[in-house]
Amino acid sequence: MLERYTLPNCFFADLPSQQAKSDYRLFVGGYDPRESGSQPRDVIVVVDGNWLFPLVSEHLRMLSIFTPFDTQPLVIGVGYPTDNDSVIMALRNRDMALTGPTDSVEIFSHFILWQVMNWVQSELRVRVRNSYLAGHSWGGAFALLNLCNPDAPFSGYLASSPVITGTELENRLAGLGDRERPCKLFYSLGTEEHRLFPAVASSEVFLSSVLTARPPGQLNIGREVFQGEDHTSVATQAMAKGVQFLLSQ
Repeated sequence: MLERYTLPNCFFADLPSQQAKSDYRLFVGGYDPRESGSQPRDVIVVVDGNWLFPLVSEHLRMLSIFTPFDTQPLVIGVGYPTDNDSVIMALRNRDMALTGPTDSVEIFSHFILWQVMNWVQSELRVRVRNSYLAGHSWGGAFALLNLCNPDAPFSGYLASSPVITGTELENRLAGLGDRERPCKLFYSLGTEEHRLFPAVASSEVFLSSVLTARPPGQLNIGREVFQGEDHTSVATQAMAKGVQFLLSQ
């Protein structure tokens, strides 16, 4: 008889957005209620949580088996209260695709910056040491959009295969200034991105040129090109490599 399998120390809760009038599902990994509030913890917020949360949460759990963290990082996946991939795709495009006006994207950003991070501290009673924002594809572009926001509280960003060229993000990145405090950026792509999304390759060239021409002060940059990986397959390696870079001292 088959039974449903759940990931260890993982939970979820639904949280309505105060501005968007839309419900979101928050997936929580590496959480033990008995340890709440005991020590400050690093928090990794992953968009496209329905798809990417298990990758990040289980990768960190496996790392901790052989090289334990001083305090296990907390993973928060921001997703949607459905398992229907077509519905998820439509909702995530509404929230993160930079193909037109950015009003809904800015609302989603505000939801994560303030509601989600406040929820982590008030409901989970977690004392945040450093927080990081991670995403793939439009989620990677979303991470970069928040990198350009001086009010964003994150200590680092993971932008896997972001689409930049031909979007508002081009203008935002061109005006990226020095950081007031140290910050990390990890960005990556696969060598076979052209098979699905040719714009990713040109976007990486643009981002590299911006960062090379005028490297923002106090920005620690990591970059990786994954051989043989396309826009879909690269996500697993990018999340694994990227979170390790963000969490490294």
